[in-house]
Amino acid sequence: MVETFRKDPAYAVELLNSILEDGDKGELLIALRQMTKAAGREMLTPFDPAKWLTSTETVAAFLAEAEATGDQAYVEHARAVAARAKVMHGIE
Repeated sequence: MVETFRKDPAYAVELLNSILEDGDKGELLIALRQMTKAAGREMLTPFDPAKWLTSTETVAAFLAEAEATGDQAYVEHARAVAARAKVMHGIE
Protein backbone atom coordinates (compact mmCIF):
# COMPACT_ATOMS: atom_id res chain seq x y z
CA MET A 1 0.00 0.00 0.00
CA VAL A 2 2.91 2.35 0.73
CA GLU A 3 4.09 2.09 -2.90
CA THR A 4 0.56 2.78 -4.15
CA PHE A 5 0.44 5.98 -2.10
CA ARG A 6 3.84 7.06 -3.47
CA LYS A 7 2.80 6.43 -7.07
CA ASP A 8 -0.70 7.89 -6.79
CA PRO A 9 -1.13 10.55 -4.09
CA ALA A 10 -4.64 11.30 -5.37
CA TYR A 11 -5.63 7.75 -4.45
CA ALA A 12 -4.30 8.34 -0.94
CA VAL A 13 -6.50 11.43 -0.61
CA GLU A 14 -9.52 9.56 -1.96
CA LEU A 15 -8.95 6.67 0.45
CA LEU A 16 -8.48 9.00 3.40
CA ASN A 17 -11.72 10.83 2.60
CA SER A 18 -13.56 7.51 2.32
CA ILE A 19 -12.22 6.32 5.68
CA LEU A 20 -13.18 9.60 7.31
CA GLU A 21 -16.73 9.24 5.95
CA ASP A 22 -16.96 5.68 7.30
CA GLY A 23 -15.63 6.73 10.70
CA ASP A 24 -13.47 3.60 11.12
CA LYS A 25 -10.79 4.80 13.53
CA GLY A 26 -8.67 1.66 13.25
CA GLU A 27 -8.61 1.86 9.47
CA LEU A 28 -7.76 5.56 9.73
CA LEU A 29 -4.81 4.77 11.98
CA ILE A 30 -3.48 2.20 9.53
CA ALA A 31 -3.90 4.48 6.52
CA LEU A 32 -2.17 7.40 8.26
CA ARG A 33 0.77 5.21 9.24
CA GLN A 34 1.11 3.96 5.65
CA MET A 35 0.82 7.47 4.23
CA THR A 36 3.49 8.66 6.65
CA LYS A 37 5.79 5.87 5.45
CA ALA A 38 5.02 6.72 1.82
CA ALA A 39 6.06 10.31 2.45
CA GLY A 40 9.29 9.09 4.03
CA ARG A 41 8.48 10.69 7.33
CA GLU A 42 7.94 9.68 10.92
CA MET A 43 4.97 10.77 13.00
CA LEU A 44 6.38 13.46 15.27
CA THR A 45 3.50 14.13 17.64
CA PRO A 46 2.80 11.95 20.66
CA PHE A 47 0.26 9.38 19.61
CA ASP A 48 -1.13 6.37 21.43
CA PRO A 49 -2.72 3.98 18.92
CA ALA A 50 -4.33 2.04 21.78
CA LYS A 51 -6.70 4.97 22.23
CA TRP A 52 -8.18 4.31 18.77
CA LEU A 53 -8.24 0.50 18.86
CA THR A 54 -11.73 0.30 20.31
CA SER A 55 -13.05 -2.99 18.92
CA THR A 56 -11.98 -6.53 18.20
CA GLU A 57 -11.99 -5.69 14.48
CA THR A 58 -9.72 -2.65 14.77
CA VAL A 59 -7.28 -4.55 16.98
CA ALA A 60 -7.21 -7.42 14.47
CA ALA A 61 -6.62 -5.03 11.55
CA PHE A 62 -3.85 -3.26 13.47
CA LEU A 63 -2.10 -6.56 14.24
CA ALA A 64 -2.50 -7.80 10.65
CA GLU A 65 -0.84 -4.64 9.35
CA ALA A 66 2.00 -5.07 11.83
CA GLU A 67 2.51 -8.70 10.78
CA ALA A 68 2.56 -7.63 7.12
CA THR A 69 5.63 -5.47 7.75
CA GLY A 70 7.74 -8.51 8.61
CA ASP A 71 9.52 -6.38 11.22
CA GLN A 72 9.58 -8.53 14.36
CA ALA A 73 10.34 -5.62 16.69
CA TYR A 74 7.39 -3.69 15.29
CA VAL A 75 5.14 -6.76 15.57
CA GLU A 76 6.07 -7.14 19.24
CA HIS A 77 5.40 -3.45 19.83
CA ALA A 78 2.02 -3.75 18.07
CA ARG A 79 1.11 -6.72 20.26
CA ALA A 80 1.86 -4.65 23.36
CA VAL A 81 -0.25 -1.78 22.01
CA ALA A 82 -3.09 -4.20 21.23
CA ALA A 83 -2.93 -5.68 24.73
CA ARG A 84 -3.07 -2.19 26.23
CA ALA A 85 -6.02 -1.29 23.98
CA LYS A 86 -7.91 -4.40 25.05
CA VAL A 87 -7.53 -3.48 28.71
CA MET A 88 -8.26 0.20 28.06
CA HIS A 89 -11.50 -0.53 26.19
CA GLY A 90 -12.62 -3.77 27.84
CA ILE A 91 -12.12 -5.85 24.70
CA GLU A 92 -11.99 -9.61 25.15
